[in-house]
Amino acid sequence: MSTINSISTGLERVIGDVVGSYSPSIRMHVSFNGIRIINGTTLKPSLAAEAPTIVFQGEPDNLYTLLIIDPDMPSPSDPTMKEYIHWIVTDIPGSGTVEQGKEILPYIMPMPHRGIHRYLVMMYEQLSPLGSVEAPEDRAHFDSKNFSESNELGDPKAIVLFCAKRESMPRRHHR
Repeated sequence: MSTINSISTGLERVIGDVVGSYSPSIRMHVSFNGIRIINGTTLKPSLAAEAPTIVFQGEPDNLYTLLIIDPDMPSPSDPTMKEYIHWIVTDIPGSGTVEQGKEILPYIMPMPHRGIHRYLVMMYEQLSPLGSVEAPEDRAHFDSKNFSESNELGDPKAIVLFCAKRESMPRRHHR
């Protein structure tokens, strides 16, 4: 479901806010532990402890950049750490896999503190190899629009949105 028709899943609230505009032009499938993510899927953070498997159909001779962000950190009602960056990979070959790209910032799993957080998996098409891109000093306050502009990426070519909320810990019974 990488069409704009799937926007009722919460994607419409990030268009204009997190991303300037969005017209999907490539297909991208995201899965965690074999669970395929469809826009709006809610996932337990523990199921996303390892980096997702991402399959996309890019132009074979082009390069791509992947970002995963949380626009709701530390809580959706007070996102003072917006955007929290979870993964940056650049120079991904359109005919290859994300693993063949250059990891700029290692993947970290979702860490929702309060409320239900949205996570955006965004794929951008590069105009040329990005070469050396500096990792942000802090994962909080990442600006995907600024990152896109400064690296001449334009708008995302594919977005998959999933949600997660804090998992409750098992209660201990006191004797």
